[in-house]
This record gives sequence, C-alpha cells and structure tokens, in this order.
Amino acid sequence: MSTPTLWTVLGIGPTQDVTLIRRAYATLLKRIDAEKDPAGFAALRQAYEQAMMLARSAGAPAPGLAPAPVAAPVAAAEEPLPSHGPRDPVQATGDAAMANSVAPAPAGPIALDQLRADFVALQKAATTSQTPNSDELRALLEACLTSPALENLTVQLEFEPAMVRFFAQTLPRTQSLLETVIERWKWRDRPRSVAGGGVGTLVAHADNLRRLEQLQYSEPRVYRALTRPPQPVWLWIQLVCLRLDNSVQAALEAFRNVVPGTFDARAQEWWSRYFTQPHIRPEWIRVAGFLAVLGLLEGASKAQIFGPRLWVNSAVGFLIGGVGGLVLAGLWFALVDWPRHRFNKSRRRLSPWQRLGWAPIAFAACILVAIFGDNSVQSTFGAVIVSVMLLAWIILLVPAWRDSSRSPELLRVWAGVVVNVPLGVWWVLMNNGLWTPPTLAMSIEFVATLLAFAFGQSVLWVEVLRNTTRSQRQQARAAFAAVALGAMTLLLCTRLGLEGNHLLLMCLVLIVLGHRTLAVNLTAEQVKIRHYVTLIPAVILPGMFSREDLLSVLQIGGLLFMSGVALSMGVCLYNDWRASREGDPSLA
Repeated sequence: MSTPTLWTVLGIGPTQDVTLIRRAYATLLKRIDAEKDPAGFAALRQAYEQAMMLARSAGAPAPGLAPAPVAAPVAAAEEPLPSHGPRDPVQATGDAAMANSVAPAPAGPIALDQLRADFVALQKAATTSQTPNSDELRALLEACLTSPALENLTVQLEFEPAMVRFFAQTLPRTQSLLETVIERWKWRDRPRSVAGGGVGTLVAHADNLRRLEQLQYSEPRVYRALTRPPQPVWLWIQLVCLRLDNSVQAALEAFRNVVPGTFDARAQEWWSRYFTQPHIRPEWIRVAGFLAVLGLLEGASKAQIFGPRLWVNSAVGFLIGGVGGLVLAGLWFALVDWPRHRFNKSRRRLSPWQRLGWAPIAFAACILVAIFGDNSVQSTFGAVIVSVMLLAWIILLVPAWRDSSRSPELLRVWAGVVVNVPLGVWWVLMNNGLWTPPTLAMSIEFVATLLAFAFGQSVLWVEVLRNTTRSQRQQARAAFAAVALGAMTLLLCTRLGLEGNHLLLMCLVLIVLGHRTLAVNLTAEQVKIRHYVTLIPAVILPGMFSREDLLSVLQIGGLLFMSGVALSMGVCLYNDWRASREGDPSLA
C-alpha cells in the first residue's frame, strides 16, 4: 500500500491557498477524536503544518510527497491519569488560534534530543531519591518548559500528556512543580470538557493544595488534625470542648478529588472512621460533664457547712452526675447509633409497609387506648410495649441527624419538631380540669406518637413527594381542611360532658399530627408563624378560666388547633398554586 501524501491526508489537491488548507484541516479535525485516534490526529496535524509551510514557500510540492512520521519527543509513562471524559489537545490549545497562526518550523533534532534528555533526568530525579531536591526538580522542569523543541506544536501536544502522566506517577513528591506547569500552559483557563480528566484532576489537586495552605492560617487546629498523625486523646478533648468535628467536616467539604498524600494517611483514616462508624457522641459527653457539675453543686449545697462533709458530698454528687451522663451516652450508642448503623444498608431495600407502617399503627394504638384504655396496670404495660416498639421502629428507619445536618430541609424538620410544643402544653392542661383526665396509658401513647411523627416527618415528606402527584396532594389537603372544619362545627355545636371525650381528644391530636405530612410545601417561616399563633392562645387562654371552667380547655384548644389545620392546608393550597404559576419548585 502506497504511503499517502499530505494532500491525500488533507483531502485536497496540491495548492498554495492557505485559506483552502485551513478550511480542509478544520473540516477533518471535527471528524477525528484525538483520544481514540492519536495517530490519525498526529498525521493530520503534520500534514497541515507541512502544507502551510509549502504554501508559504516558493513552489508547491510534488504529488508524491508524504508527511514525515511523528517522533515521540519523550519517553512517556504508560499509566495515564484516570480520565472522566474525552480529551482533545487541539481544542485545549484553541482551534481558532492555531488556524489563524503561522505554523512553526519543525523542531531540530538537537533540540528534540535535549528535551528528551531533560525529561528523562526530571523523571529520574523525581523517582530515584527518597526525598527529591526541590531546587533540582525546578531547574530540570524549567529546562523542559523552555526547550526550543516545544515551539513545534506537534511536539508540545505530545509532551503535554506525557507531563500529565509524569505527575500522575510522582505525586505528591512533585506537587511543588504542579503550579508552574498549570500557569505555563493555562490549564485553569480551559473548560473541563476540553481539558480532559487528567488535566482536570491535576488542577483540582493544585486547588486543594491552595486550600490546605489557607487552612493552615485560618483554621490551624483543623490543619493539624488533617496533616499530622492522630493523637486520639487530644483529638477527643477538642471534639468535646471545641467541636472540632464540625470544623473538620466543613473543611473537608471544600476539597474535591483528593489525591493520596494531600493529608496525613493515618489522620485521614481516623477521620474517615469517625464520620462513618458509630461511636460515643461528643454531645453526650458534654451532657455527662454538665450533669457532673450539677451533681457537684447539689452535693455541696446539701452539706451546708464547710468541712470534710462538704468535700465528700461534692465528690459523691460529681460522680453520680458524671456516671449518669455516661450511662445515658452508652445507652444512646447501644440502642440508637449502633443499631441504626447496622441497619443502614438494609434500610434502602425496605418495602413501603416497612418504611411507613409505623404511622398507621401509631394512629390505631392511640384510638384503641382512648376507647379501651384505663389506669390499670395491664393497659399501662401494653401502652409501654407498643410505644417502645414504635420508637425502635422509627429510630432504625430514620437516618442519623449527622447524615442530614447540612440538608436545606433541616430547618423544616426542626420546625416540625418544635411545632409539637403546643400539643404538649394542651395535653398537660387536660389533666387539671374536673372532667376525666387522660389515662396514663393515653399519655404514654401520646408521647410516643408525638416523638415518632417528629423524627419520622422527613421520611413521610419524602414518600409523599415521591409517590403522589400534585393533584393527589391537593385533594388530600382539601379533605383535611374539610375534616378540620367539621371538627370545629362539632366542638361548637356539642356540649361536652364531664365524663368521656377521650376519643374526641385523641382524634383531634391525630388530625393535627396527620395534616403535617401534607404540609410539606410550607416554608420554615410559615411553620414558625403557625407554631407561635397556635402556642400563644393555647397557653394564655386557659389562664382566663377558673378550675371549674377548665372543661373549656378541650373545646377552646380543639377550636384553635382545628382552625390551625384548616389555615395550614389553605396556605399549602396557595403555595402549590403559586408554584404552578411561577414555576418555583421550592413551593411545590
């Protein structure tokens, strides 16, 4: 097979028209993927350069002139840096700039040999010695980058990926050279889709080094925690007293594509275990310390006189408070964090009933205990068993707070927890009237359901948004508003007696808890407003009545809460309408 001529490669006849040559080159360039066909790209580039030189010379070439073979300028490493997309060297240096510039003369053999020698020396200096001499490395790199051979664009386009592979094999030993190459070839100015995975990874690593240097001055404790071998005792002191874990987590989120060697390997492993494995929470250790101090003060106050008894009482109180706090920490670890961690992988494979079954069971338990429950030991014990099962179910189901601590939805979740305070106040006031107060079994089930819906609200919101349409949510909101208005009519038109009404009380509570699942599109500000509007009357109005009139607490509180439900559903309907009109997904 005959060797193709440069004109055959370009797909045109011999010509001295530089415009025609550039047009042919630009057309063929769009059809060649430099990553998949480097030989074809090199042949096209070589043919283009030779055609441009011949067009600017005195005469045209003979038809049989073939493009010169492309010689590799350096001995490149074989393992490339992991790539996340196609890399086009021609686009990386700018198609328009190359098409409108005069092609440089081919590099001379002496300059090319010298570039090879300098690059081989750079590789040896970076890999042979245990601690490379930074000054020697910089001198060798400067000799490579200022080589006359790089004036030939083909040589430069082959040398650049060789330099990328060089850094991939020698980092972090050569990271002091990285910024020089990035600035020389303007890698930061290239779009990611053009720069390629190798260049993009090196730029990300250089940016990480900059952030790490800034961290040394802005957060020295965090810098030492990430770059020095871990000292667990000292780290835990800082975790408990200075909340070091929050600062480290915020700092780590600023880094991307971390190359091994950026941080101390043992420190990185320690923090990785800390953030992924269950452990005693620093918050509980702080609680233990607080309880120990309270015990010390309580013990000192009981002594009343200064002397040996004061020290004994103080020490005993300190130990009781501290040990009690540590027991609470251990119980939380054993009953909450560790089971939740073990259950984490299985949680994703749960059926809808396993994810949401706790909600209807909690509702059914509340209704049953209101109808059949009394103050007997059997009813109380049964309520305790059901409540423990419900709380264990929701604890295993809901992700840890740390997993969603930086979620934009966290404000809504906490607002949903706080908004339960008026219900608690109302329930307490129920126990002070002349009518039959809620039974102990009712109170136990009420507290368990309140906690279950507080912690499981985010799960319910996710399921509602994932499995229902906007029309279905709108219909459900309208139905809840109608139920609330019907309950208000019942409270206004029915005279409540001194006995019974347990079922009515529990139904009102469940309406309040249930409607919040559909209030997923309320903003945090709207939830807070609803909370304060409901809480203030629930606390103030009962004080306006005497003990004999405290029966009205059920009626007044029920009216307040049902009006709040109807108003919330109305605001949700308005938010949904505005979202469909303005295209705002945050209100959907």
